[in-house]
Amino acid sequence: MVGCCRLVRLRSPPVPRRCLTSSPLPVLANATPPLPKSSLPGALGEVLVAVRAGGRGAARPAVILLHGFKGSKDWGVFPSFAERLARAGFNAVSLNVSGSGIDDGGEAVYTERFGRNTFTSELADVRSVVDALAHGELGVSRPARVGGGGQSSGVGMANH
Repeated sequence: MVGCCRLVRLRSPPVPRRCLTSSPLPVLANATPPLPKSSLPGALGEVLVAVRAGGRGAARPAVILLHGFKGSKDWGVFPSFAERLARAGFNAVSLNVSGSGIDDGGEAVYTERFGRNTFTSELADVRSVVDALAHGELGVSRPARVGGGGQSSGVGMANH
């Protein structure tokens, strides 16, 4: 929040709202278009990965966004948060762990994987994504640094 101005999410992306007592917020540049979604081998099947890039040329810090139990990369705030991170110059990487049971359309179709999901398998999936990112295999340059964030059990994975 800056003064009395705040971002209001109407649809996608968030737009700045002007207040009578302050000057307008600067317009943020768009992030690069999203890269095609990809998948990597995971502990229980494929790990679905989406990357929003602040730029593709130079090494940039990357943030891996991790969903919680019964979540997905396209759930809730994750898509708009990834866009905001990319606009700020980060490479935002969101993923569906292989045991989430969720396909790229947001449907719970992999119930057998969900039934076998463990925290250990989720950590192995995150390691696969970090390794692919570190080797420049996700369509962006190798990151300068890698951080993580998440919601619910995704926080536990990010802090592990």
